[in-house]
Amino acid sequence: MRLIYTNYALELSAVNRLHDARTAVEAALQADPGMAEAHELLGGLLAGSRRLPEAAEEYARAIQLKPEFARAHLDLARVLADQGDMPGAIEHLRKQLRDPIR
Repeated sequence: MRLIYTNYALELSAVNRLHDARTAVEAALQADPGMAEAHELLGGLLAGSRRLPEAAEEYARAIQLKPEFARAHLDLARVLADQGDMPGAIEHLRKQLRDPIR
């Protein structure tokens, strides 16, 4: 069920229904709070709304749940750079570069 919610959220975000996409991701997280991919997706929705501190928290949670999650490291690096935290951004870029596939 959780994958249904995240896939639905991706489809909604693709057609710019961001509020509905966020609702779907939050439903996925209610079903499985440990789903790193849902935290990363929620981070993307928040970043797209320029809610950078909240986005950083979601990306960090995704990384906490799945430390090798390269895409979450890259996303967090972007948000940290946007917030002016260049040392933090570089740290996460380095982690992403260690395993860029995941």
